[in-house]
Amino acid sequence: MKAVGVRQLKSNPSAALREARECPVVVLNRHQPEALLVHLDEDSLLTEPGIRQALATALFREQSLSLGRAARFAAIAPAEFIRHVSRLGIPVVRSTTATVREDMEALAVHHGSIGNDGETAMNEFSNPKQVHPPLGAYSHTVKVPPNATWLILSGQVGVNASGKLQTGMKRQAEQVFRNILACLRANRMRKEDLVKLVVYLTDPRQIEDYRAARNKLLGTDVRPASTLLVIDGLAQPDMLIEVEAWAAKE
Repeated sequence: MKAVGVRQLKSNPSAALREARECPVVVLNRHQPEALLVHLDEDSLLTEPGIRQALATALFREQSLSLGRAARFAAIAPAEFIRHVSRLGIPVVRSTTATVREDMEALAVHHGSIGNDGETAMNEFSNPKQVHPPLGAYSHTVKVPPNATWLILSGQVGVNASGKLQTGMKRQAEQVFRNILACLRANRMRKEDLVKLVVYLTDPRQIEDYRAARNKLLGTDVRPASTLLVIDGLAQPDMLIEVEAWAAKE
């Protein structure tokens, strides 16, 4: 744990945030603790299902974030965020000049993402009747709109942002999907934009641990096309899982 004074925080906030990535930072005001800076991703709080959306909704409701920024914070499309806050009875457009301008821009994005039939253009996941039902949380086919933006992720392993390889299959698998979610957020995509996963395991006895981690971080409603292989080994002997991912967004 480290400490930083209020004056130091004001003069160089980036330094305090960098330190918070390594350990909690106590903010001191005249030698008295005033606040605590904690790096959220390190504790995987923001990767838990619904957490980002709940925080974004609260910040939008209190007018701390514009509509567009709240949608990006929640890592979902503006159209989906509009539907979400509307169901909660939260006004979509607020009254101040600055927020109205930003909110109208987000509404324009929402309008532009809707086709002539009134439906939002998105990836289509399906399972043909001529093929057996999926044996897990995946889809047999995914159809991507012609003008979609593609994102291709390198194989992700169970190494956190500090470069530490997690121990055991459960922790490595959860870290893999945290890494995938972080890559998606960095490119303004969300887990629902995933269209393909290729999973490499080194032990078939750990398939259920992998599935539990996947369902915990992605949920059971996210069902991209998927391939699972059991192989002899990965880049390092202690690595137990690696996952490649493709995502596409209209």
